[in-house]
Amino acid sequence: MIDGRLNQEFKQREAGTFRQLRAAGSDTLLLYANGHSLGTATRSHGYARYLTGWNSANQPAAIIMQQSRRPVVYVPNIFMKFLADEYYDNLDVRFVPPTCFGTTVGQHINDLVGKGGKVGYIGRNESTFAFERQLTGECTSVEFFDFERSVDALRTIKSEYEICQHRAAAELCDRLFALAFAEARSGKAAFQIQADLQREALYSGADFCTTWITAGPVADYSRFLPVECRRIPQDNDQYVVGIMLLYQGHWGHAIRMGNLGAPNRAQSDAFDTVTAMHDAMFAHIRAGAPIRDLQEVAEDVLTTRAPAGHKIFKFRFAHPLGHSYADPLPDGIQPFPQQYEQGPVYTGDFRLKPGMLLEIHPNFFAHDYAGAAIGDMVLVTDDGLEPLTAYPRQLLLL
Repeated sequence: MIDGRLNQEFKQREAGTFRQLRAAGSDTLLLYANGHSLGTATRSHGYARYLTGWNSANQPAAIIMQQSRRPVVYVPNIFMKFLADEYYDNLDVRFVPPTCFGTTVGQHINDLVGKGGKVGYIGRNESTFAFERQLTGECTSVEFFDFERSVDALRTIKSEYEICQHRAAAELCDRLFALAFAEARSGKAAFQIQADLQREALYSGADFCTTWITAGPVADYSRFLPVECRRIPQDNDQYVVGIMLLYQGHWGHAIRMGNLGAPNRAQSDAFDTVTAMHDAMFAHIRAGAPIRDLQEVAEDVLTTRAPAGHKIFKFRFAHPLGHSYADPLPDGIQPFPQQYEQGPVYTGDFRLKPGMLLEIHPNFFAHDYAGAAIGDMVLVTDDGLEPLTAYPRQLLLL
């Protein structure tokens, strides 16, 4: 059953959401949501957890909300209905055969809003073609409009309840790092160490956990799958560990690294460069600071210190955390672009605020040289920052 403190959170979130919805001329919200099993690949799951707490694991769901009414959740899997009957007393969960999933939801929408009604819609980008075809075929005179950005603005600042859950997620990341580095010389292949980390995470109550371990003389990119993680870590290897886990609907994420034996010059230089990037980003995390500064200062350090003559790969240096792995920011802003996607550089003036939670992970991987990455969960406070992850940040000699 949903505890009282969390129910109060839902009431506050509902109030803010429906203020925004009424301002848009609607009183009805439709949310198409995937479960946690898609991990970092779903954003719709984050909205479902934020607004209702619902998690349908490896199944989709369609949630219909009106203020001061129990949300109605349609699920095309009977076992999700059984789950809800026992654990989700805040929701009205109904089973619907998969063949008429969208049709049934559409009929319910029609009953609520009638012809010419307006419905806010979240998660449409993740809904299936079959669901959309049935929904729109049924709701021929209903206007659906995108409502994600209106909720995004409400999710930016974390409540005390959310921060408490993220602290627990960060503590679990720290425990997994201790295990990962203890097993570096166990004789296990990297994928077997990953399996141990996942077991520990799930055994500790995580909803979901995925990891990457890059072990080799030259760390080249984030290696996730067993086929690319068959190497047994050995002397002179770099050993980089990334953890992404979902705990009670709240993401934890961090990166640490070590060396099996003393690092060579390239390995040492790579780690020192990423440490300097990390320090520069931390120095600019404070309430009121432009969020774009974090990307810019890290880029400045890398430009100055990157090894000449080597092809460099890098992924984004930071992103918000929350109920989604890459939690959305207001107005869809993207201050930390994936540079390999060649998207636009953010030049806006959005500023950091107390209660924002960021994942800071400067990184670079230089071909035929070395790679490095360090990542921390960082809470913006009234007077600076608070790292939530506490595992040692220095290069660990294994």
